[in-house]
Amino acid sequence: PKLVHKNRWCYGLVYKLRGKVVYNFRRRTMDFSPGCVCMLPKGSDYTVDTIEPGECIAINFNLLDDPPLDPFSECFRAAPRLETLFRKLDNQRLRAFAYNDYGMMASLYEIIQTIDKASRYSHLTPAAELRLRNIVLAIQQGYPNPALSLSALAEAEGVPMSSMREAFLKIFGM
Repeated sequence: PKLVHKNRWCYGLVYKLRGKVVYNFRRRTMDFSPGCVCMLPKGSDYTVDTIEPGECIAINFNLLDDPPLDPFSECFRAAPRLETLFRKLDNQRLRAFAYNDYGMMASLYEIIQTIDKASRYSHLTPAAELRLRNIVLAIQQGYPNPALSLSALAEAEGVPMSSMREAFLKIFGM
């Protein structure tokens, strides 16, 4: 089955639990599998092709000033945490009187933060992510100690300094 959506009335975040669908945004195709999150921008035109019937949790919301957002679909290792957060938000939605409920907005913000953190590390292997998180934690705990050395931290975690610089640039922009 194919669903056609024109000029979407609000933003949407969808978390896929089971099954598989494909979203087509004009000339951009995105596979959407279990453990993935998909952003559906306000005002967008798209089609949804069901590949395998399944289940998802979809949250619709509006943002001040209607910022232009690009559609995306990404799978995360934080999937169990995201599923818990989406279920919490969905339960709040069912109990809320309006879509501007503060509890719902706080839960939505928590989902967005979790997606942001997960996407920063998505290009790393789990072992590399753990080493990098250990380095970040050591920096947070040791700052502003002038004796804190990035090369010593990299060496302690078994990470070449050049790899650490590259990872910090990709993840933190510095």
